[in-house]
Amino acid sequence: SSPVYNNLYSFSDAEPLASNYWTDRLRTFTFQAIDFCDRFWERIMLESTWLLLFVVGVLSSVLAWALDEFVQVLLYSKEQLAHFAKESLYTKLLFAVFSIFLAISAVYTTRSVGPLAAGSGIPQMKSILAGFSIPGYLSIRTLIAKIFGLVFALASGVVIGTEGPFVHLSCIIASQMLHLPGFNEVRESPTLTRQILAAACAVGVSSCFGSPIGGVLFSIEVTSSYYHVDDYWKGFFCAVCGAFTFKELSYFGTSRNNIISLFTTDFEPLPYAFAELPFFVVLSLICGYIGGLYVKFYNFVSRTIRESDSILLANDYCLAIVVSTLTLVANFSLGEFMLMPLRNVVDDLFISGNMANEARHAGNWDEPSVFFNLFLFAVLKFALSVLGNMLRIPCGIFTPVFVVGATFGRLFGEIMHLVVDSTLPAGYSLVGAAAFTAGVTGTVSPAVIIFELTNQLSYMLPVLLAVLLGRSSAYVNVFLYESMGKSRNLPTFPRITRQSSYETPITKLMRSGPCNVQCVPRYASRRDIENILAETSFDSEATDFAIVDSLESRFYLGSVTSTQLIALLDNSELVWESSLGDTVKVDLTEVCSMDESVPSLRDNTTLSELLRLAYASIYAKSYFVTDNGRVIGKVVTADLVQKCNNGII
Repeated sequence: SSPVYNNLYSFSDAEPLASNYWTDRLRTFTFQAIDFCDRFWERIMLESTWLLLFVVGVLSSVLAWALDEFVQVLLYSKEQLAHFAKESLYTKLLFAVFSIFLAISAVYTTRSVGPLAAGSGIPQMKSILAGFSIPGYLSIRTLIAKIFGLVFALASGVVIGTEGPFVHLSCIIASQMLHLPGFNEVRESPTLTRQILAAACAVGVSSCFGSPIGGVLFSIEVTSSYYHVDDYWKGFFCAVCGAFTFKELSYFGTSRNNIISLFTTDFEPLPYAFAELPFFVVLSLICGYIGGLYVKFYNFVSRTIRESDSILLANDYCLAIVVSTLTLVANFSLGEFMLMPLRNVVDDLFISGNMANEARHAGNWDEPSVFFNLFLFAVLKFALSVLGNMLRIPCGIFTPVFVVGATFGRLFGEIMHLVVDSTLPAGYSLVGAAAFTAGVTGTVSPAVIIFELTNQLSYMLPVLLAVLLGRSSAYVNVFLYESMGKSRNLPTFPRITRQSSYETPITKLMRSGPCNVQCVPRYASRRDIENILAETSFDSEATDFAIVDSLESRFYLGSVTSTQLIALLDNSELVWESSLGDTVKVDLTEVCSMDESVPSLRDNTTLSELLRLAYASIYAKSYFVTDNGRVIGKVVTADLVQKCNNGII
């Protein structure tokens, strides 16, 4: 044997020693890995909010992708049928019947499975995030109705969008996930629950467009009355998870065949001259003003349908047939571009070259004229998008509004290109889309959404100017989503519309006088309570009674609702009469629940301070106003909302 190994040990002795060494190392590493996994899982469950946000972001995007693919299959079938419909009257009738059948199916599914699935979902989520309750709005039945109703509605060809329904679907997923065992701590905390729902609103927009930053900003603007900065990180994390899933799923299927950006643009780093900025300003002002007209037209149509006695408008199925028929007539009256999905239309509007020769999806934009087709397309989609959102189906408004604005901008750009050959019509299309959307929704996030959709910042300055000028030139007190909430009588916070109203004292806005400020003494008999209730004209928004030490001094002690007083009279355990026949007075502060008392406000409180209090912590239907502790009036929240909507404050 070798002398080197004779001084150490033989190979037969070294093998078991080496084997034991590596076995011990492997066992130690295994135990450490198991301990790390245990501690990591324990950490995840302690901070289960982040796990929940990740799951909500992924599931929402997967659901949005699946819906897009299913709708794409139905639209492809309709497209093939429409191609044959050009050849004979029979196939045209078959195409029309198929479209109307899908519209009726959307209405039937929504009405029979989950009526709360109708509409956008954004105004309702704004009320829920503000602390109001809408029973059943985040239920499984509503989820099923929203999914199938949205699929049928999109496939029918009715001009609607998907961002509002996707927001609603994401919030339902988040709400249902809270019922799983691992998220009990989140479910039991109202603050954490609200944060999860706020993040779900952001991922709803992100899963629709693939724009996480714009999605977070848009959700803040349209669903939040008062936004906590702590919610931003969670919303952004959830939106990024959704956007990442959105991008990865773009490799599969046919609905999102562009994996780089949703809309392809190839602008130069600086594709416009600074001399064009005044024209961008003019276009922004025009589109913003037309956006305000859009909101007014929406309110007019909504009010007309609500107040109409005609069966064509009052009956949901008849209205669906009417709107679907009008859409079909409009689509067949023009060229192929009227039958395209809205995303394909935007792709054509954003091309840098000539639409007549280089359009990616439709080849007849110039038949008979590009100017005529763009104008008629914008006007028809303007009206049809409003009519489509009148149906009792899941529907959104952002995408149609975006398309209408892009069309107006492209028309303006084509006219500019006719005058100055060096101008780029596609840039004006971007500006028009941003300005019109800002004028309709009252938001500035469309600018960021456009940057993320096109994956370019070439028109950053004109687009940012567009959203600011478009919003300011709309000339409406209430923008579209607020109008939707108002038409559905959804509870909401008042929003100050005038600069001079911020420091308005609440004494100028309160109700005063014995008829409007109901007080009940602390020590009251049955007859006293009955007399007070009989003299009160009940208002559903102001049924609170101030409990005062006496009706003469009126020092505020707390409040009680009319429901509590009526229940108090029916309480058989209370003795209202003594054995001697005398009337017994009870202490209302002891027999009534004082935990839900309406807060009192000093007479020098301003309107902005009141709203800050309502946003941050204490929201009530009414607030009692006191002067050195004495009740002098009552501020009713519904009065403030009405005055804000009317532009009075």
